Amino acid sequence: MRLSIRGKERCCHDVCEDGIAAQKIIFEAEQGNIYTLEKLIATITSRDTDRELDECIAEYLCAYQDSSYQKEYEKHRRVYQELFAKLEIQIEGDDIADRAIRFSNYHTLISLERNDYVHSFSAKGLTGEMYNNFVWWDAEIFQAPVFQQTMPEYSRNPLMFRYSHLKEAREMAVKEGCRGARYPFTTGVTGEETIWTDVRHPFMQIHCVSDVGLSILNYLTATGDHAFVKEYGMEMLLEICRYWVSRVTWKEEKKRYEILQVTGTDEHHPYVDNNAYTNYSVYRVLKATCSLLDEYGSGLDELKKKIGFKVGESAEFEHVAEYIYLPLDEDTGMIPQFDGYFDLSRELEVQGGSKSGYTQMKQAGLYNKSQVIKQPDVLMLFAYQNLDMPKTIYRRNLDYYQGRCEAASSLSYCVHSICYADMDMPESTYGYLMETAEMDLKNKHGGTQDGIHSGCAAGAWMAVVRGVAGMKMTPDKVVCTPHYIPWWKRVTFHCVWHDQGYRVILDYQGMQVIADAKNIGELVLGIYEKDFVLKAGETAEYLFPRISSIWS
Repeated sequence: MRLSIRGKERCCHDVCEDGIAAQKIIFEAEQGNIYTLEKLIATITSRDTDRELDECIAEYLCAYQDSSYQKEYEKHRRVYQELFAKLEIQIEGDDIADRAIRFSNYHTLISLERNDYVHSFSAKGLTGEMYNNFVWWDAEIFQAPVFQQTMPEYSRNPLMFRYSHLKEAREMAVKEGCRGARYPFTTGVTGEETIWTDVRHPFMQIHCVSDVGLSILNYLTATGDHAFVKEYGMEMLLEICRYWVSRVTWKEEKKRYEILQVTGTDEHHPYVDNNAYTNYSVYRVLKATCSLLDEYGSGLDELKKKIGFKVGESAEFEHVAEYIYLPLDEDTGMIPQFDGYFDLSRELEVQGGSKSGYTQMKQAGLYNKSQVIKQPDVLMLFAYQNLDMPKTIYRRNLDYYQGRCEAASSLSYCVHSICYADMDMPESTYGYLMETAEMDLKNKHGGTQDGIHSGCAAGAWMAVVRGVAGMKMTPDKVVCTPHYIPWWKRVTFHCVWHDQGYRVILDYQGMQVIADAKNIGELVLGIYEKDFVLKAGETAEYLFPRISSIWS
């Protein structure tokens, strides 16, 4: 540590007071002078090296002794300027939204460990220790997709975090009497379940298992990185599928598989049967894994030998996928959130004067008897899994479930924003987008002093890119159904698909997609009914229909 006064350094003295080792500098401060205090700290753990730690510390201190805060800050700034450019969204014509999105994107950026996978995204990022920096399902569903589409080279780390803890996930499955891997609802560096033992319902939120599988599939869709999936992803997918085929229940009278006694993303309703989000997610993971097994063929022989994968297991996966119950009322097109949901009261009966802090209930009510939900559950299928249904049926589910949602979770608003963008309803799209982006700028849910809502911050990026720009990744191409906010002049952002970078410009006239000049392959793109194949530097343009042409 050193203190500079008028360019001259003052000496510091080592002291030990009350059992605390410290350094002390005593001087007389004068008004009008600038005093610069610099402290050089080197940190290393035994996980980083096999050498003696004190030797490594001495080397670090020696290497940086001629540096300064300003020099190190400039290095830091250059790195983050380059990183932020990959994640940046620029909104012209709305300074408030532009500021809020930048704030959200900054916190999303710093939430990812780019150089290691000892930890994954945590609920509060680097901003606070509430929730103990645990990793939740938000990591795979809300946070990982942002990096899969902007910095794919770093988005492997959250997947490697899960891969590194396959052992613990397998042990959890055994404890439940199941096969395969059962990933924990919350976890940390040990890979073990870390949820509070006095809260029962999170142990039923086993959708987190298929959420890990969905993240692997989303990574493959965005990157086309089959080599990574063969080496790491398939082992996780096979173990996840093993868990589900041992967890489902066959109903002979209905000739179908059901998933009983679970809690969906909506924590107000624990211990339900056939939660729609869970069942649909399991179906998608099983179907995709079966397809990859066929595609990779003998290329997985070593892996199958390693994990003792038997000949009949793939057929078992296919059978469960074919006969798993996907909740849907075919007469109305409504998706029941779980069995018996529509039989509950549409209103909330309020009793007592307290509420549960764990489940973030807004009122002291009998939620188990009510259709009032904590956060979007069914709507997650449309916003984050791109469930394909006729627009009128999609709209019907959106209208109904939005009306039942009390948005007790910060993860609610980005889902609603994306869904309303799909409906081409800019006022509602924008309103929910700003609820998302300003969540911590305005402390809308309270508790910002304990850390920002990291999943919500990532949702702001998705609300613009997936919502307003209508951009969806598929294995074959990028599909866009762009919309726009009438009072925005222009929106620009950058993404990557299968190693091909591209910039998107969206305004009231239409959308432009410009392939990066450094691309070495082709960018395959669909904007509404038009398809494009772009080489490096080429531009695709789509113009919105003009009013005059509509009425002519």
